[in-house]
Order: sequence, then C-alpha cells, then structure tokens
Amino acid sequence: METYKVFNDADMKAFEPEAKVGLLATVNPEGLPHITLITALQASAPDQLIWGQFSEGMSKGHVLENPRTAFLIMTLDKHLWRGKALWTHKKQEGDEFEMFNNKPMFRYNSYFGIHTVHYMDLKETGGRENFPLFQSFWHRF
Repeated sequence: METYKVFNDADMKAFEPEAKVGLLATVNPEGLPHITLITALQASAPDQLIWGQFSEGMSKGHVLENPRTAFLIMTLDKHLWRGKALWTHKKQEGDEFEMFNNKPMFRYNSYFGIHTVHYMDLKETGGRENFPLFQSFWHRF
C-alpha cells in the first residue's frame, strides 16, 4: 500500500463537513489503543490535522502523555482515509477556534461549543479508499 506525507486539496475539502465519522486512536497508559469518536477531525493544512474539543474524555489526556495517534475519517459518500499523526499542541483561540465555533453544529448549540483546538502533524496516510461495504462478504459466495 502506498503512503503519503500530505493530504491533497480534494482530501482536505472532503474532511470539512460536520457530518462524517472521525475516529482518533490514542495510546492509554497501559500501551493499548483507546478509540474515540471525534467528528470534528479535519485537515487544516496538507500536513496537519486539527480537532475541536467540547467535552472532557480520556483521549484528551492520553495525547498529553503519549502524542502518537492514529485516525480514520469516513465521509458520507463512503470514502475513508486512515493514517498516523503526532499531537503537537492545543489552543483556545485563533482562526481554527473561530472556524469550529462558527459551524452550525456548535454555533447554534446552546449547551456547548468548542473550547479547545488540538493540532497534530500528519506522519502518513494511505490516501482515499473506498469503503469496502459488503465487498469482501459477497466474494465468499
């Protein structure tokens, strides 16, 4: 499988909608994967991923202890991207903070908004894949 160090423009555009599946795998203190649904996961540059935090959870603490992560993004048109990234820092202001809080999901929510934006350097991705829904299942018969 071929790997890439950057996302192309079409990939970055595909990650923008709020309606998608974003999974972030962090490493827990025992060295095991911890997977969290983070639909705010998207690319902010060809070599950078960001995600907005509106609630507390274990993955947010795990990246502080061990910045190695893996991710999966699946769009509604059944394309997916998988890869590895390295968490670098977090901010509570700036352009990305404003962008997340101006998306309808957070802008019109009276209970919570994004309070922290997390930044990760892309280490590698396999690029866009078609989701193999039923493909391998039907080949058995």
